[in-house]
Amino acid sequence: IIRGYCASACTIFYSLPNACMDIGSSLHFHGASGIVGIEDVADLLLAQHYRGEIKSKFLSDWRHYTHPLFALPREEAIKLDSKIKRCEDF
Repeated sequence: IIRGYCASACTIFYSLPNACMDIGSSLHFHGASGIVGIEDVADLLLAQHYRGEIKSKFLSDWRHYTHPLFALPREEAIKLDSKIKRCEDF
């Protein structure tokens, strides 16, 4: 169950088979920083856990965010990845 603010490495859990997003939750994305020379590799490793348009947008845009992070409210996330489950539907 993803509740509230889910940022950074937490975002990899949204795509697990039994994961769901609660009302009012949001995903917050950023790219790797502070790891000179391997940022692209780290971003690709994160992206392996994302699906569909979320993965595409992370790789093309959101990975360039550091502060503030890119915020994606639950309903917007579901529009980009229809496989995301709402917790109240369980």
